[in-house]
Amino acid sequence: MALPTVNDVLTVARAKVGLGESPPGSKHNLITAWYGMDDEWCAMFVSWVLAHSGFSNDGGATLHVPGVVQTTKHGWSYVPYLLDNFRDAGRVQEEPTPGAIVVYYWDEDTQPDHTGLVEVVLENGSFQAIEGNHHGMVDRVTRSRAIKEQFLTVPYDDAPAPSPLPPSPPGVPPFPGYCSLGSIGNATRLVQQRLKERGWTIAVDGVFGPQTNRIVKSFQAEKGLTVDGVVGPATWDALWT
Repeated sequence: MALPTVNDVLTVARAKVGLGESPPGSKHNLITAWYGMDDEWCAMFVSWVLAHSGFSNDGGATLHVPGVVQTTKHGWSYVPYLLDNFRDAGRVQEEPTPGAIVVYYWDEDTQPDHTGLVEVVLENGSFQAIEGNHHGMVDRVTRSRAIKEQFLTVPYDDAPAPSPLPPSPPGVPPFPGYCSLGSIGNATRLVQQRLKERGWTIAVDGVFGPQTNRIVKSFQAEKGLTVDGVVGPATWDALWT
């Protein structure tokens, strides 16, 4: 069965612009009822849109995004889990494109706070997104690239498949998955342990906080890599070679 296209997903998202909460301020509407929890619902909105545009094996009752682990049968209610699951699947990209999931960091901390779907990329480099739970409703919002953002690649039918990872040099362990500021888990812990083994003073706690971000960027600069704080396959290989 063919996967949905970018237009399939954006058509479903656009149809919900203006949807609010009932009653106002309750965190309750058809999105949260579908998910089964009245709470902050921006990630629930992204999950609902994907499921109801064709990323589902049961007509939208539950969500299924091929190749991406989900925290529940309905997808995600917590933005950090959404980000981590797409990172682990290798589905991250540097620039906004229509249909990509965008996650935002409002504060200078390690956790993303909000998410939506990119609708249009504008000529000045900013973009327009459709976001749930924006002041209590589904809204169309123009965002500046001055905000800290990350973009996630959805496996649309009309999108090119991600390029396969090149083989690692001999002696390099299997790539454990992308990690960067805000990541928590085994991939981060392995990166920290390897940096410590190579002489960097770093806590090995599995939390990709400001200290780890600073050291990873220093390591990337030392090795002539792109200095972005994101540990992808190139940075992982360099840690072992």
